[in-house]
Amino acid sequence: MSILQKEIAIPFPRTLAALVLSAFVFVFGMLVGYYGIYPWEHVKFLVVPSDVEVATQDLPLQNLPLQEQVGSPPLAPTPQVLNTSLLNFDVTWVSLDRSMADLAGGLSEHGNGVLSVKRLSGEVWYYDKETNRLFQTRVALPYNNRSDLPSQTVDGRAIYPLRYRSALVLADAEGLLLAGFYSFYNVEEKCRVMRLSIARLPSDALQPIDNTSGIQLDWNHVFSSNPCITVSGESDYLTGWQEGGALLATERGTILFGVGDLGKDGVDDRVPALTQADDSDFGRIFEFDPLTNETKRIAMGLRNPQVLVRDGDNLWATDQGPMGGDELNLIQAGANYGWPEVTFGVNYTDLRDDYREWPPQQSTLGHHPDHSKPAFTWVPSISPSSISLVRGVHPRWENNLLVTGLTGHALSRLIVDGDRVIGEERIPFGHRLRSVLAAHGRIYVLTDLGVLTYLTPRQSQADSSEIRLALDILRKNDCLQCHNHPDWPSLSHVYGARIGSQPGIGYSPALMAKGGVWTPENLSAFLANTNQFAPGTVMPQSVLSESQISEIVGALRTLSPDSVSNR
Repeated sequence: MSILQKEIAIPFPRTLAALVLSAFVFVFGMLVGYYGIYPWEHVKFLVVPSDVEVATQDLPLQNLPLQEQVGSPPLAPTPQVLNTSLLNFDVTWVSLDRSMADLAGGLSEHGNGVLSVKRLSGEVWYYDKETNRLFQTRVALPYNNRSDLPSQTVDGRAIYPLRYRSALVLADAEGLLLAGFYSFYNVEEKCRVMRLSIARLPSDALQPIDNTSGIQLDWNHVFSSNPCITVSGESDYLTGWQEGGALLATERGTILFGVGDLGKDGVDDRVPALTQADDSDFGRIFEFDPLTNETKRIAMGLRNPQVLVRDGDNLWATDQGPMGGDELNLIQAGANYGWPEVTFGVNYTDLRDDYREWPPQQSTLGHHPDHSKPAFTWVPSISPSSISLVRGVHPRWENNLLVTGLTGHALSRLIVDGDRVIGEERIPFGHRLRSVLAAHGRIYVLTDLGVLTYLTPRQSQADSSEIRLALDILRKNDCLQCHNHPDWPSLSHVYGARIGSQPGIGYSPALMAKGGVWTPENLSAFLANTNQFAPGTVMPQSVLSESQISEIVGALRTLSPDSVSNR
């Protein structure tokens, strides 16, 4: 190679290296500017957890297709039977239309029904058990100035929208009161707080709004959290996470409620750290007395207390922690549960990464040496969203605690002995679950899409002599040997149903392609000659007489939900 060739060739690698370096600097600069991350920080950039709701504008979710609604997967599947270790439940879906989307958690019992509130609008909704109807009432929680809240900070980061968390009806000597817990934007100060408001309810307030006008309530704003959190600073992109939302009426007529930390835990520049500050109301459990109009602090050091429930002298609260740090806490007066100084969780990171720590607690991670310890922790996290004490549903579940999970898509049944949790059963539900409430002999479950359903134990149907006779017929003809297994269709949901329609069952292609409904004629033909009815079915052929077939079809009809509900 000549000297001239060498002189020409040498600059090329330098140019390429310069281009690569320039591209790297450009990308790094974009990351620094947008996310605020730097190589010398001791904490990684947060990976947003899947249980956190996506920040949105005040959208009418009821007008969106199901798959486009915020924070949840599509609605399907909707199981009709729920199998657990001790009980099997019939699942009744109250409403599958989109008008119920955006219902918040915090289901509360009132009369012969349950109450909820829409997260974005504050509309109060009621399910009437007697009429089996879920409807919008004539009242709503106070306007929270949501249209004035900026959608992003000065540096372009999203600001979490305002939310209505829960509503509760309670009684006093003069009648009924409605309490609401929600986030509120102070327009003058450009900051947000958590509010508890109470108003007197007229006698017709909880009637359907269908053909009547709404009612404006005279609200008394009895609690506003301190300090008021600004939404104008550069590090306010987490403002609004972890608001809390627990509301519980006590026998004394007071209201217990929980306030989260709004994401201000002091880590990754999320300042100020509120939960351990003496002059802060965040990360705490409070009690409000309507008679004296006084609020007192009960406990502190919590991250996101969702729902409270009382079991005798025990007051339980779920708390959403960081990754691996979800807790069930037995709330004691004056206790400090340590957040954010201690946790059983770690910072949100890539699950494949070995980097596991909670920055304020590097040396004692997984221990609570100087703070009150949780009664139970969930690993992996389930994002506990509500809790209910089971009473009057079935003796096998009496005094158990039920906890709903957002990321876990399951119910968690906790077996409690005094102040100890001695066992857990995870019950897959296939949906992000927002709230659970045991009442009226049922277990009400609200999905994150705002679909209300309730569970009734199937064993309770055995109290009927007709049901017992039908089960005896099926047992005598060996039908229950296979159909007691969850992989086989439930015999109580066969008669009158579409052929091959039960969710989660591995039907043969022949039966799936058959179509039609399980009428008495189709059932008789299937039992008489299964392969002739659906060539290639996996159902084994049994030798049954005409009288046996007639008995079995009659038993299936007796067990069908329509037949049971008409008794």
